[in-house]
Amino acid sequence: MGDAGAEEESEQAFSHCPKFNHDMTTDEVEYHKETLHYMREDNQKRITNVTEFENHFFDPAVVNYLFTIAIRLKLHPMIRYQALYLFDGFISEHLETHYSGISSHIKEVNDQMVEWEKVESNLSRQLTLRMVSCLQLASKTYDCADSLTPTYLVSCLKALGHLYTTEAVLKSEIRVSSTVDFKLWDRDNPVVYIETILALLSKDCQFLRGSMKNFYHRCTYVFDCVLMNMKQIYNHLLFNLYTRTVKDVGHLRYNRILSDWFLLGTGVIYSAASTLDFNDTQLKEILNHLLNYTKVPEDNIKRLADAIEEVMAHKT
Repeated sequence: MGDAGAEEESEQAFSHCPKFNHDMTTDEVEYHKETLHYMREDNQKRITNVTEFENHFFDPAVVNYLFTIAIRLKLHPMIRYQALYLFDGFISEHLETHYSGISSHIKEVNDQMVEWEKVESNLSRQLTLRMVSCLQLASKTYDCADSLTPTYLVSCLKALGHLYTTEAVLKSEIRVSSTVDFKLWDRDNPVVYIETILALLSKDCQFLRGSMKNFYHRCTYVFDCVLMNMKQIYNHLLFNLYTRTVKDVGHLRYNRILSDWFLLGTGVIYSAASTLDFNDTQLKEILNHLLNYTKVPEDNIKRLADAIEEVMAHKT
């Protein structure tokens, strides 16, 4: 699935869209304010606690492959996003554990390299199985109709050219679940932020009534493109802000920027809005609400949106 065909394929595959409520009650408004408060705390905690071992697997080929599997399975968009972040968390933890073990138990550098090649080889062979396990776990946090049974996944893996037993699929699910400490109620991915902000915009912007489904699908399309071109987009952002690149700032500082899901969410939403038929006054109203909800600096939102649009323009 290339960037140019992502929107059309996504629209055809998914009729899903959250039910945005334009007329919130007083209680619902207070609930959203409280939710934003907790999201700010969560966002800051994520930025503070991130390590240099995370976010290594948002490679275009990896993202594209996982999304292609999800589309073939006709899963809700949120499931593929959740699965992608589960996959990155699992692989990061998996490799960090092996790296620590090899470093502490094997002293000769050549022997370490031989052992590390074995780890990479095993991981490469099991890549599709681990992705499917992440999709399986993610499906359990959403609509039960999307839940993927081991028997069904065996047939799906076979169609993808991989032969596994039901027992192997079950063991893989348990392995991934235990490694990432999976919780059924955990929906930890940036689209939760995007959907929450869109829910508030649908209430506060009268002109969005009747346009939210199209707006939502455009946001998911833009977010797909961001995930498939993550490093390139953030290289543009860093260069425009500080005349530096991801390589210059180092992976830990890069991870802290990636962990700011309010920045990511507002950049995606503003970029999506800029490609729709909103006039300058309406775009300004959307931007003002984004600033009010998230407290992300206006220049940062605009610079990220510009970086997204610049990279997307070269991909289409």
